[in-house]
Amino acid sequence: MGDLIQTTGLINEIYRTYPEAQTDILVMKAFSPIVKHFEHINEIICLNDEILNANLSDNIWEAYHELFDVVSKLNNKKYDVLFNPIVSEQSALLTFLINAKKKLGLQKTKNNEQKMTSDFIAYQLANEHKLGDFCFNLVDIFAGSVGTHLCCPSVGTHLCSPVAELPSADCKTFISGGGFIHSTEKSSSSQTTPPVIANSKLQTRKLSLSVHDTDIQSISPFIEKIKAHGKPIIGFHIGASQSNKAWNIKYYHQVITKLLKEENHVLVLFGGYKEKDYKHFFDNIRVDLFFNTIGDFNLDELIAAISNIDLLVTNDTGPMHIAVALDKPIIDISLGPVSKWETGPYIDKAIIIQARLDCYPCDFDFKCSHHNCHHVITPDLVVELIKANMGSANPPTFMGGSVGTHLCCPLAELPSAVCKTFISGRGFVLSDFVGNADFRIYTTYFDQFGFHSVRPLIKEKITKIEYIYALKRFIWSLYFVNKLDEYKDFYLKYLDDIKNDYLLIDFSFIELKKFISELIDKTTTIINNLKLINSHKKNHNKNNQFLMIVKKEKLDLFDKANEFELIIDWFNFTTYKESQIDDFDLQLIVKKTIALYDTLRKKLTLFKDLLP
Repeated sequence: MGDLIQTTGLINEIYRTYPEAQTDILVMKAFSPIVKHFEHINEIICLNDEILNANLSDNIWEAYHELFDVVSKLNNKKYDVLFNPIVSEQSALLTFLINAKKKLGLQKTKNNEQKMTSDFIAYQLANEHKLGDFCFNLVDIFAGSVGTHLCCPSVGTHLCSPVAELPSADCKTFISGGGFIHSTEKSSSSQTTPPVIANSKLQTRKLSLSVHDTDIQSISPFIEKIKAHGKPIIGFHIGASQSNKAWNIKYYHQVITKLLKEENHVLVLFGGYKEKDYKHFFDNIRVDLFFNTIGDFNLDELIAAISNIDLLVTNDTGPMHIAVALDKPIIDISLGPVSKWETGPYIDKAIIIQARLDCYPCDFDFKCSHHNCHHVITPDLVVELIKANMGSANPPTFMGGSVGTHLCCPLAELPSAVCKTFISGRGFVLSDFVGNADFRIYTTYFDQFGFHSVRPLIKEKITKIEYIYALKRFIWSLYFVNKLDEYKDFYLKYLDDIKNDYLLIDFSFIELKKFISELIDKTTTIINNLKLINSHKKNHNKNNQFLMIVKKEKLDLFDKANEFELIIDWFNFTTYKESQIDDFDLQLIVKKTIALYDTLRKKLTLFKDLLP
């Protein structure tokens, strides 16, 4: 459900670009209730997942007819454009089966090959081995995968293609997703291209869900009870899609008990049918300020209930994204295989807590014997962060502690020996946690390119790996907004952010810079030999000779690049992009290949030049 909610950013952005559009959406039937709360949706079309999943082995013909009937209905709509932002075999196959004049995103071809029409899809595939630190949030990836990322709106650039290439008159547009399909129908318009974004305010693709009056009315007695106390309302969601992503239920109990002793807040406990077995665990809490609603609400009512709270403390799960879409402050307890960069709350100033362990984050299918990442995040820490967040609309700002520096805030300066940090503007002191070696606290923001990002709440020494990841993300961002050649316009802001977020160390990357120089030289050799192919247009023997040389040089380049895993995605990305060149003219193929390797060289050169 969380991934589906994250596509609302894409839908909203398409609507902003094409305000006259109407939108159909095809989802698995099990997910249709959440889609009823999506904005800008014209029709919901469902695939019956019970028939498909149950009958693929038992009754394949029934499953076939279910798929055939739905695809036939969609094809009768004669869509002009199909969007598929999700990287999966299922969505790629559906994209192939559904007819549209233009298809954007991952798709299968009639030869059962993968076809990519998006840099973000190539980026995802290139990072399949590790889509972790300093990557892009799925909301940005989903929107970017169909070419709708707002290119650096802060400097007045226009929307990226291929959306800029969409036909405008009587345009029907279809959006396809992983395990579900979106579609939009566009009415006639005189506008032929998207408008230029020419303001200095960053544009972000906000998530959104509508709250229905009928759902508010159905739980109105509950809403009246939680609001009758006139106190801030804190929600807790204890579930997650996987047990290794859920914080220990005993810790939630301790947090709730500690907060209730102060009688400053109303506390609401949320949970779905999977958490029903835990409902009785809180039976011993009999306080008027506590409401245990585990299993009490359906999805519609849950959305209505969350719309009436002031803060949600949660694991990284579907209800967290519901709260984000309802613009609620978030404290995200990020555990197990969760990446704060990839699936963290797509909202400004959320708080994320995660373990600082070598094994974190783990793989989704990893069977952990200790779950240490769950235990290093203590109830006391969560209680302190809740108090801090309820005291102001802005997140706390920590500096120093473990690195021996003093507090930097306008209201107080505490000596480092005390190891206490004052939260600016809140009159509250977070003690005993600063500099803890076992966990880190982050806050979310939107960077200068409009991409969602996170920064440490406690300023500490940056590690070499963090420095490299941050620089890599900067270069990726420049690429995605087509500003590699104008990096100087953004570099000072990047440096300011790094200096504000971390304590910089005088790193020396001499050996790494030598290594990158070797890769640049090899890339240059490939480019030069590709140019020689076009200089011998009619000499097939010469061309074949150079092609064999280039093939060997590419293998040599990629073997060398594999010695440094942190940048291998740039090379994988180039390979995926190169595989999508489908021209038959050798000169055009060579020209496009040269452009790809020239871009790779620019990335490597910029990386080397900006390393200290």
